[in-house]
Amino acid sequence: CLVIEVTSPGQPGDDTTKVTLYARAGIPEYFLIKPHLEREVPYYKLSGYRLESGVYQPLVPDAQGRLLSQTLQFWLGVEDDGRLVRVTAAQTGQRWLTPTEMKVARQQEQVARQQEQAARLAAEARAQAEAQAKAQAEEARQQEQVARLAAEARAQALAAKLRALGIDPD
Repeated sequence: CLVIEVTSPGQPGDDTTKVTLYARAGIPEYFLIKPHLEREVPYYKLSGYRLESGVYQPLVPDAQGRLLSQTLQFWLGVEDDGRLVRVTAAQTGQRWLTPTEMKVARQQEQVARQQEQAARLAAEARAQAEAQAKAQAEEARQQEQVARLAAEARAQALAAKLRALGIDPD
């Protein structure tokens, strides 16, 4: 549905033979990226064509110098003073990432997943520690109640013995 050709540095690109073949094949869009590496600061030039009535017509860049691929609905542009070719989704405006940016994004996602997992494990450990502390507190309360009841029973038994001996326990 489209051709994107990146020419060899310093070469003009094949604007005749290939283009004629693309037109005969009915390829709707043709983009040409020409790297210029001979300067101290390399840069890229971008041109694009759309097939109309069997002939490629040049595309007119938008205000940002980008060319729209109607076929795949993306913008193709040159950024950073011509040193970087960018592709942006036409509908969302979201920029496609370079391979380096994708690698960094994947690493960041992995770090975020690891941090989420560590936070989840820490929360589970806190919840488990809280449950254990609550269980220990309940056990201690029950032991205190048993001890209090045992002390009351001993006091009642002592009072009963004292009464049996004729002594008023109060």
